[in-house]
Amino acid sequence: AFVDNFLRYCLPSMAASLPKDCEIVLYVDGPTAWRLDSMELPVRLRRLPLLIVDALHAGTADKYVLLAAVHNLLIHKAAEIGAGFHMMCPDTLYSEHFFTNLLRLAEHHQAIAHTGFGLTAETALPVLDAYRAKGRLAISSADLGAIGWEHLVGQWASWTMDGVPDDF
Repeated sequence: AFVDNFLRYCLPSMAASLPKDCEIVLYVDGPTAWRLDSMELPVRLRRLPLLIVDALHAGTADKYVLLAAVHNLLIHKAAEIGAGFHMMCPDTLYSEHFFTNLLRLAEHHQAIAHTGFGLTAETALPVLDAYRAKGRLAISSADLGAIGWEHLVGQWASWTMDGVPDDF
């Protein structure tokens, strides 16, 4: 289900925003690589070692430790080739000009922090589907922000300090 949502929401939103000369590097397991091979995005797939995949599927490995390790590895790889780096997780959505603006800002700033917030998938995803066209999910930053605010996960809503009770 996680890969399905990645393919249905995250990658189409990236496709609407990525400049032509960007490359996406994804660390995946074999079945996920097979599903991603047919995509028309500039995706370079790296296979996770089988030992790690087996441990994740068996529930004996902490996925967040693995995520942190891959994140660190990619930062070092990007530094080696003088490339920019943006950490993307499969449950992230991007506005239609996110990466263009990120590259524009990078011309003047050494580091840029990316923040986000959590949405309630059950109510937000049907709303997001209305923006789908030709395999892309092109959403203006204003619309994405409004959808996000309207469909905040309870934990995020409780942190807004606007009177929302925190008894989620």
